[in-house]
Amino acid sequence: MKFTICGYNQTVLLEHNLTLDDVFILKVISSIYFSQSEKISSMIFENCKYIWLSYKYIHKEIPIIGTERTLINRINSLVEKGFLKKFVKNRKDGKTGKFLYFSLGENYSLITGENKKTDEKVSLNQMKNFHEGNEKTSSEPMKNFHIKDQLYNINNTNIKKKYIKPDNCQPFVIDIMKKYEELNLPDYEFLPDNSVFVNCIQALGAEKLFKALEIMSQSEYTKTFSINMIFNIKNLKKALNGNYRDRSLAIKNRIIQEPEYEEDREAEEILRKLGF
Repeated sequence: MKFTICGYNQTVLLEHNLTLDDVFILKVISSIYFSQSEKISSMIFENCKYIWLSYKYIHKEIPIIGTERTLINRINSLVEKGFLKKFVKNRKDGKTGKFLYFSLGENYSLITGENKKTDEKVSLNQMKNFHEGNEKTSSEPMKNFHIKDQLYNINNTNIKKKYIKPDNCQPFVIDIMKKYEELNLPDYEFLPDNSVFVNCIQALGAEKLFKALEIMSQSEYTKTFSINMIFNIKNLKKALNGNYRDRSLAIKNRIIQEPEYEEDREAEEILRKLGF
């Protein structure tokens, strides 16, 4: 039996009677949830990040499931089983209507192999509102945004460094590692566990994480780091605090002037009076 299906533990899927339809739904919603796109509208509710998403958009991504009603029934089942969370907001940006929000449930970590909760208890400033209008459940919030075949081509990435990627590698991890590659950070062979990346996002947020990586990429000292040291939260915070900014260039470029010798006239006068 194949261990994972689309990155999810097949044994756990079977234990909870989840179908391929459920897998496709979870993959679409989680891909958007972990995306770094500024087009996604999100909010923090009860210390959890939720994304604004319509049934219509999800159905448009995976029409293979059947009717929109079938999709809604499958989502409700996933909510009951603790793999998804959702709520409806009646007002948004001064507009009244029914705005549907989704988050990942407590049991989502079971199928990804993570022991820690996947909910991001941080507000990501890069998640901006990008849509207008409303409909019966919510307007189509994902206009001009598309998951670039992450559902079916999760293993096709542009990461050039040679490494062994876990079967359950999440799309948001791939986004982070693309940035890692762009910055030419240290080589590696094995990726850290997904929980390492989740913890970094929870502790710093995506914007500060990327900023810390940029600072590290400019440091000669951090070139000796392993990938695990790079994604160590303490080291990332040190980078943001300026600990790893190179001083070597400043020292190298500094013009060191030898002090000019000046005769001590006062001392010479004293010596002259003493007969020297």
